[in-house]
Amino acid sequence: MTKKVVPLKSKKKNDDALTHEDMQVAQQILDSMPPEVLAEFRRLAENCENEDEFTKEIFIGDCPKCGSSNVHDCDDTPFGDITIGQCTDCGTLWCIECDTIFAKKQTVCGHWDICDACELCDDDGWCGTPFAECNKIKKWQKNGDKAGPAKMKKEKNKQETSSLYQLRVSLCDSEPEIWRRIIVSGDTNLGFLHAVLQVAFGWTNSHLHQFDDGENRYADPQNGEDNFFDDDDEESLDEFLVPISDVLHSAGDELGYLYDFGDSWEHVIVLEEIMKEHPQYLGLPLCIDGARACPPDDCGGMGGYVDLCQIIKSPKNDGYDEMMDWLGGKFNPEEFDVKKTNIFLQKIKWKKPSMIQLAGILELRDGN
Repeated sequence: MTKKVVPLKSKKKNDDALTHEDMQVAQQILDSMPPEVLAEFRRLAENCENEDEFTKEIFIGDCPKCGSSNVHDCDDTPFGDITIGQCTDCGTLWCIECDTIFAKKQTVCGHWDICDACELCDDDGWCGTPFAECNKIKKWQKNGDKAGPAKMKKEKNKQETSSLYQLRVSLCDSEPEIWRRIIVSGDTNLGFLHAVLQVAFGWTNSHLHQFDDGENRYADPQNGEDNFFDDDDEESLDEFLVPISDVLHSAGDELGYLYDFGDSWEHVIVLEEIMKEHPQYLGLPLCIDGARACPPDDCGGMGGYVDLCQIIKSPKNDGYDEMMDWLGGKFNPEEFDVKKTNIFLQKIKWKKPSMIQLAGILELRDGN
């Protein structure tokens, strides 16, 4: 018998960004840097004239083929990837992280497949082993990338025994419906699923969230998201300890997802199908379909979003200029780009993404 749930309503009207926790994570990253790396990091920060110059110096470096310093990352290019460097002089594309020069039409670096499966990486995806000292990466570089990243991912995926879950996620009360169809591994935990939903829908992870399966609630324990509901005595379970397969068992089962306890963006996640494989799935979360743009954060819930869409229909409407300024100059309620969505979904490589890692992916997605 399939489960049907109705997401719970929140009574909380305001929540604050966890700036203090963000700073703690950032400080942990700085503290983990070797002294010589941190010293060079600070020297560059002091000597560079602007953010673009600092980014070029610290992350990109010179072209590994011709040595030119006339380089940039590919964030604002069709490749849409900040980890790819491009030389303006000779046109070379390469991986900024391991300096692997890409072959013609190659835009993905195979070393990520090695790092994803490496037991030395911690839960946040950080590894203290320099690329030049990693025997696994040195062996991969010595053999060349003849197999290609796609084949490497396929071979890695063969070793994974978890089934694939096809989920259809819809935003409640949206008319016409705003929805996404995604594929994730059945062992994906709910904390990871939260990150996937934030990226796939277009939210900015600026507010609290919870999952609800009709029996239990699940949340990030670090966010202190309990006691927002009528049944205050019930504590939320740790979302990072609960795989999707524990709450969705058969086609038709549902899971509630509530984002932003003030605006109350309620979603229903429906398990459509459990599969052994999918031709497009290569071990990372995948969006295969969807419709319409996600409402902007902090627009006042579904009622506020309906008003927003009505106002921006015509420049003659009262408040049009003010609303467009708030939106940043453009917004198309009918727009959804599945290709762009997958570019950023595939950057979520950790079983437990930290707030800073998720924030970085969302900033890249939104062009900030």
